Amino acid sequence: MLALGEIVREAIYQRIQVTHQVKREEIPEKLETFHKALQGLLGAGARVIEKLIAKNLYSQLDLNFTEGADWTIVEYFDHAKKAKGGGWSMEKDENDRGETLEIELLGGG
Repeated sequence: MLALGEIVREAIYQRIQVTHQVKREEIPEKLETFHKALQGLLGAGARVIEKLIAKNLYSQLDLNFTEGADWTIVEYFDHAKKAKGGGWSMEKDENDRGETLEIELLGGG
């Protein structure tokens, strides 16, 4: 999403909030709804965005990204959580080096 720019990211967040009643900060708790909202907005393009989000997450968690066949963002996040022993939240946590992670679903601030 970084390539699309801040205006597009904010438009997507706004649209998801209006159409699916999910605020930006609620996305980690409502990941399935976020997935469905992206699908509704972007169609097949949602897979590409979800994969980019997952790659970013895996990188922040110091995990090697492995593409899952037909995985959605929900499966990627579940896999990452299991790979890290379930010891992190999707909002904020610390990595193994003690650095604070802020999982930004669509990139940017």
